[in-house]
Amino acid sequence: MTYESFDQITEFPLCWPESKPRASERVASRFSSTLAKARAEVEREMERWGAVSWVISMAPAYRRRDSDPGCAVWWQMDYGQPLYVLACDTYLVQEHNLWALALTLHHLRGCERYGTYTILQAIEGARAALPPPDGMRPKKWWEVLGVASNWPLEAIELKFQTLAKKAHPDAGGSVEEMAALNAAIDEARKAAVS
Repeated sequence: MTYESFDQITEFPLCWPESKPRASERVASRFSSTLAKARAEVEREMERWGAVSWVISMAPAYRRRDSDPGCAVWWQMDYGQPLYVLACDTYLVQEHNLWALALTLHHLRGCERYGTYTILQAIEGARAALPPPDGMRPKKWWEVLGVASNWPLEAIELKFQTLAKKAHPDAGGSVEEMAALNAAIDEARKAAVS
C-alpha cells in the first residue's frame, strides 16, 4: 500500500513503506533491549528531533513472536510537511529492529550536531515516496529566479549569482534551495540558446 498522508499510518498493524525492500533473511543481533526500552528511546529521539507527530508502527504485541518482526517509525517535522519514515526488519525480534531505528535516529541527529548536515539533509534518504499534493505544480524557471521570462541572459545570471550566495548550504541555505536554483538557471540558459 502507498501511504499518502499521516492519517493513513497506524500503530497496529505494521505500515511498511513501499519504497523499502523487505529483508531477504533475518539475523540475530547483539542488542539487549526490551520492547518498552526501545520504544521509549525512539520516542525520546523524536522529541530531540523536534518532530511534531510520529507513529511507531509494528505487529501487535500479542502476535509479535509468531509474526512479522518489522518496525517502522513515521514522522512529520511540521504539520503539512513531508512524511518521513525509517523501517527495519533485519533482526529476528521487534525489540531489536526498534532499537536499530532508535540508534539510526540518534546517529542521524549527530550529523547536525557535528556540522556535517542539517537534520533535514540527513533524512532526505528517509523520505517516503509520496505523490505531490493536488493542485501543486512545479514553478517555472523564471518564478524560481524571480525574473521575467524575457530578461536578457546576462541579467538572469547576475540575479542567479545573488540568490545562490544566500541559498548555498555553506551560507545558511539548503540543498533543496540550491538545487532549485541550479535547475532554474540551466533551464534559463537552454531557453536563451533556443
